[in-house]
Amino acid sequence: MDYETRLLPHPYLAELEPRELDSEGVGPTRLSPGYPAWSLLYYAILCSIDPDLEDNVVIETGTNRGVSTIVMAAALKDLGANARVRTVELNPALSDAARSNVASAGLSELVEFNVGDSHDFLRQVCAEVDHIDFAFLDADHSAKHALGEFELIHPKVVARNGKVHFDNTSAGGVAKAVRLIKERYGGNLVQFDNCSWEPPGNAIWQPG
Repeated sequence: MDYETRLLPHPYLAELEPRELDSEGVGPTRLSPGYPAWSLLYYAILCSIDPDLEDNVVIETGTNRGVSTIVMAAALKDLGANARVRTVELNPALSDAARSNVASAGLSELVEFNVGDSHDFLRQVCAEVDHIDFAFLDADHSAKHALGEFELIHPKVVARNGKVHFDNTSAGGVAKAVRLIKERYGGNLVQFDNCSWEPPGNAIWQPG
């Protein structure tokens, strides 16, 4: 937790980090990717979204308290992109907390909040768009659910050579899902094993 908060992609993250520390000295941002993964997510979007396009589609599953949502929206704002983060959370109370945090960060206009199952949400999005430019999948971390999310959006991501970003990829269900994705769908997979909380790791997939 001992790092320069000026390095964070949005100043409100520095306000959230020290609040209500638990016995291990970690605040409520523990259920977010955390630093330095926040910066990885920020720059992944910064390098993936073309601000000159009018139809960018950016989605997130697993809003939680909206910390990663803030990171994504901040990247879109800094790009000047005509896009919003379309995010979904199963727990209504967490979605309400996320709305409050995103509002405090001054980014409400760049986020569309949804409450419900992520698979249902992704089906709805895929019925509305012909492509997806960037997806951050961080809802249910079971292998079946994470793989199901990817399979739902895969054709739309391929349509514009978009990117899919995963959290908690070094072990457990997401690690298994990422292995199966590489085996079944090929593509380019870059893994960052030494970031995020337990289990650590981020990964970014793009069609080959």
